[in-house]
Amino acid sequence: ELPNIPASLANKVITMAQFTQSEADVQSACSSGKVVDVNEDTVPKVNPQEKEFQQELMRKLNSMYHIIKSVDRRLEMLEQKRTVPEDECDQVNVNVFPLKSKFEVEQLERRLEVDTDFFNSCVKVLKGLGGADLQHVVLNIMRYTMTNATAEFYSLLGAKKKQPFKCLLLYKVIV
Repeated sequence: ELPNIPASLANKVITMAQFTQSEADVQSACSSGKVVDVNEDTVPKVNPQEKEFQQELMRKLNSMYHIIKSVDRRLEMLEQKRTVPEDECDQVNVNVFPLKSKFEVEQLERRLEVDTDFFNSCVKVLKGLGGADLQHVVLNIMRYTMTNATAEFYSLLGAKKKQPFKCLLLYKVIV
């Protein structure tokens, strides 16, 4: 028959350090042949519901760990695809942006038409600008490529007596 345990000790929580120390005490006492008093401090109480909760928690943590590792691998692959080797960027100087006048836009168009390396370098530079979503990507590219004063001369299809931006090679570089 089990002895009555006082209510103050019935719900006592034992830390892992206490359990390890108690276990070490029991092992040393057993090896020396001493009689050991087993009490609530030497035998941890395992609540079945708590054990089930801990197992479920570990399963979910493990699942989250694998998801994070998968996302991390995908992110690394995307970063590798996005980075442009420095030697490619140095091949052609694209320091023509932002365009400050219609004349500069016309000069850029002529250069894009005859110089395919320059065209490709412009594509790579603009591709690296990025943004949170498509709207911000386009906004970042437009701010990078031309000033507001220059952009006022153009609309996408040429509405309101403006030049059609869609007909420019710069449009093809952006798209």
